[in-house]
Amino acid sequence: LTTDVVDGVGSSVGSPSVGMSTATLGFSCQTSTGTLGTASEKIRTTNGTGTATWTLTVAPTSGATTTWTTGAITYDFNDSTGSGCSDGGDADSVGGQMTIDPSGSTITPQGGCSDTGISKGASTAFVQGTTDSVTLLTAGAATQTSCYWDMTGASLSQKLPSDQDTGAYNIGMTITVTAS
Repeated sequence: LTTDVVDGVGSSVGSPSVGMSTATLGFSCQTSTGTLGTASEKIRTTNGTGTATWTLTVAPTSGATTTWTTGAITYDFNDSTGSGCSDGGDADSVGGQMTIDPSGSTITPQGGCSDTGISKGASTAFVQGTTDSVTLLTAGAATQTSCYWDMTGASLSQKLPSDQDTGAYNIGMTITVTAS
C-alpha cells in the first residue's frame, strides 16, 4: 500500500508542488486558491495488498505548529479565529487558514479496475489541535485490491491575513496512505 505523486506517464515527480493564486498586499483578509493533483502531478494510491480498506490523508510535514514562510515572514495554515484571518490562541502569532476540498476531485482507476468503494473527503479546514490532517480519500470494503487510483482536482484555499507582506511563501505537506 503506497502513495506517490506521479506525472502523466506514471513516473514519480521528484519535487511536487502546488501553485497558489497570487494575492496582493491588502488591508483586508484575502483568499488564495490552488489545485492539488493535476495532469502532470497526480496523487496515485496503489494497493497491492489483500486488504481493501485504506485512508489517504494530507498534513503538514513539520507538524501542526508549522507556518507558511518566506524568509523570516510567516502566516498560519490552521488558525480558525476571525474566519481564518486573525491570530488565535495557538503557539504562533499569525493568522491564516487552509481548506482542502477533495469532494469535486476526479478519481481515475488503473485500466481494468474501478473506483467502486472509494469515497472522496469533504471540504475541511485545518484547525490546530482539532483538525491536524485532512482526509482526501477513503476506500471501503468493496474497493478492489491489486489496483491503483489517481486523484486530481482537489481544491485548495488559503485565507491570508490583512497587511501580509508579499513574498514566495512555502509550506511542506505530506500525503499518507494508511491501511484501515
